[in-house]
This record gives sequence, structure tokens and C-alpha cells, in this order.
Amino acid sequence: MPVRNKSLERCHSDGYSGNVKPLALKRTTFTLPLLLLLAGAAGPSAAQQLFVNAASGADANPGTRERPLRSITEAARRVNADTSSNSSEVIVAPGVYVLSQTALFKNNKAYTATDRLVIRAEALPDDPRWHPQQMPTVVTAVPLEADPGGETGNGIQIEVNHATIQGLRFTGGLDYYYKTSNQIRRTYPIWRDGKNLEDLLVKQCVFIGDDQVMPLHVGVIANGHGLVLEHDIFYNVKNAWSSGAQRAERAIATPCGTAWFTEPAPAAYGPWRPTAMISIFATT
Repeated sequence: MPVRNKSLERCHSDGYSGNVKPLALKRTTFTLPLLLLLAGAAGPSAAQQLFVNAASGADANPGTRERPLRSITEAARRVNADTSSNSSEVIVAPGVYVLSQTALFKNNKAYTATDRLVIRAEALPDDPRWHPQQMPTVVTAVPLEADPGGETGNGIQIEVNHATIQGLRFTGGLDYYYKTSNQIRRTYPIWRDGKNLEDLLVKQCVFIGDDQVMPLHVGVIANGHGLVLEHDIFYNVKNAWSSGAQRAERAIATPCGTAWFTEPAPAAYGPWRPTAMISIFATT
């Protein structure tokens, strides 16, 4: 459940404070064309909110808390189709989400640093009642497609600016092996292709692989700019993250210790670590 915002509770219930005199309003008559113009000028509504629940949801549902969607892929389709909101929030309930096709978030919304695309767990670690078992588990099992490096499948693909992924657990994929010395079959849990995109925050997520059963080649791949990893855990992942950013990025990492990587951030943290855990505590 979400954390209560006590700062909001301190606000006056009447919406204002102090000795404020009511305004004397002058009655004005609007013509129909002017009313239509004002209605059009109102612009998009504050936010689009969709709920996803693998156990009780259905993709034919409206996506409300009472009647949630079943899949993250359908949530992506609804977000892309919506034209009435200036921000989007996808709230994912505990459960297992097997992606049989890429959940592609790609639309023309003018997201900003504050009005964002947010894909987050229903229960977050900031809540003192949170438990790791409440983290939604995302398994990428999409059909692979040929590319110059072999064959690739993407789980959640973010092709918009100003996006956040928070509180999810990603497993390794069902495919990973070398076809030849430089041709690999692999899946990526989080992928961003656009080289001109910016501001992707991956926060409080866990990436867990197994090099024999469900290997995880790279946790996050993001072209473009402004990839931020904050309080994420990478366990038994060959490469924690890779970024094609042209701007310098900085990361604090702890592969059994603390190390700084600066200008530019590295594409990988070295060879496969069968038992090691890498925790990304912050980036700027």
C-alpha cells in the first residue's frame, strides 16, 4: 500500500488560510465558440493510471484498481493509445508476469521531468510494511529476432523521454548461448533504443540470473542520455548495464566493495559472476 503523505495532511481542509475576503465576481456571458475554445485549451488531464494484476486481472478490463489489466504488454498498448493525459502510471501488483511479447512504450506524449511515464510495483520498499515477496517478477520469454549480434528479445522497451521503472524484479531469460564466437542468443529485461532519448530512471529494482538455467546477459541497455540506476541489485548477471550515452555518467557500485566509474560509465562490470552481487546505490 502507498505511504501516507503527512505533508498533505497538514494542509487546511478549506484550501486556504488567513483572513481572505471572498471575491466579488462579475457575471459574464460566454458565447458558444468561446466556450468551445476554452474547453479545447484545457489540454490533457493530469494523469493516466492503469492497474495490472496477473492473478485477478483481464486485458479486456478498463485497468482500474477494482478491474485491473492482466499483462504489462496490454498496459503499454493502453498508454500508447491514450491522448488525453500528460503523464502515465502503470501500477503492477505482486505476481509473476511472463512477457511473451515486448511491452513497448512508445508514443507522442510530451512527458517532462515531473509528468513522467512511471511503471512501478504496487508495494514499494519505502513502505515499512513492504516485503521482497511483494515484488512483481518479470520474466522475458519473447520470440527472438535476428540482429547483427545474433538473436535478441526485449522485455520492457522504453522509447519515450522521462520514464521511471521502480520496484520490479527481473529474472534471466529463457535463451542465452553463443551460436558462434560473436553471435549470441539473448534477452534483455529493459531496453531503450532511441539515441536521442533522455532521462530513464531504474530504481529499487532487482535483477537475478542463473548462468545455467535462466541466464541474464545484461540487466539494462539504454541508448541515448541520462540513464540513472538508483538502489538496484544485480545478482549473477554477466553485465549489469550498458549505456550508449554520449554524456558522462557516474555510478557508485559495490561488487564486494566500492568502486567509482566515471566519464564515461563502463558498458559492463567484467566477467560472469556466478555468486557475486552488484548493488547500484546511486548515479548522477
